[in-house]
Amino acid sequence: MTKSVNSGVLLAGLFFVTAAAALSTDRDQPIEVTADFVEVDDKIGVAIYRGNVIVIQGSTHFTGHTLTLKYAPDQQLKEALLEGAPATFRQRPDNEEEDIEGEALNMRYQTQEQLIHMTNKVKIVQRRQIYTGHHMTYDTARNVLKARKARPGELSNGAGATDDDRVRIIIPPAKKTEPSGTNGGPRAGGPGPKK
Repeated sequence: MTKSVNSGVLLAGLFFVTAAAALSTDRDQPIEVTADFVEVDDKIGVAIYRGNVIVIQGSTHFTGHTLTLKYAPDQQLKEALLEGAPATFRQRPDNEEEDIEGEALNMRYQTQEQLIHMTNKVKIVQRRQIYTGHHMTYDTARNVLKARKARPGELSNGAGATDDDRVRIIIPPAKKTEPSGTNGGPRAGGPGPKK
């Protein structure tokens, strides 16, 4: 079972967009992977966790119904695939008061390419900003996020995206601050300068 522990370390440390921004103490925390069933096949280099899969390391939480880990002959993780209805993640970045949260039906991390792909009903919430789309790819080496709508044939019904399926980013208005009245001028409703 050493492989499943090593794969959990790689999964929690590298699997999603927020990995670079996670609490700096997360990587020093133990990793806990739970599932209803696990099968490890050393011969073909695959570990499959099924049923209420939960991965926790510090502030990082992943959930899904199936986690598949694929290994190279040298036992290094090649690819991690988390599937759910939806698969979810939550993580607290350093110096932030709120978690980053996300979900998609499929999350796939390719270690050699350092790419994270999220497909089908993708949603990411960060600092009250909401990002949605059919497909998002994050290049962890270059810190670049790309998002797009579904291409023809990619949706389960065989169709392409409609206007409702296009990439959408919702940016809330800046928080309003109350005037302090300490700028040297009169406050609203207060007396003006004496004549």
